[in-house]
Amino acid sequence: MPKQNSFEPQSNTSPVQSEKHLKQCYRLLWIIKGHINMSEADVLAAYEGYFKRVWYNEESWVSEEGFEEAWEEYQLKEIEKVACRGGHFD
Repeated sequence: MPKQNSFEPQSNTSPVQSEKHLKQCYRLLWIIKGHINMSEADVLAAYEGYFKRVWYNEESWVSEEGFEEAWEEYQLKEIEKVACRGGHFD
């Protein structure tokens, strides 16, 4: 049986908690890789390793510049995907 990632949000967490956790996962991806172009599943799976890398890097906060803008853009793209799946283009 595969090991469950202890950093993935539990099914009983609220949507707000899940959104905060997901944003934190993407923030660490941004700090380490400089982009947020990765699936949610991959980001959640990489969280533990990225957390350890950032924890021991005292200057990692410098790499956060631009994350909020990239996160806003990511969220808009996700909203567009959901809206396009449920709508008609007549």
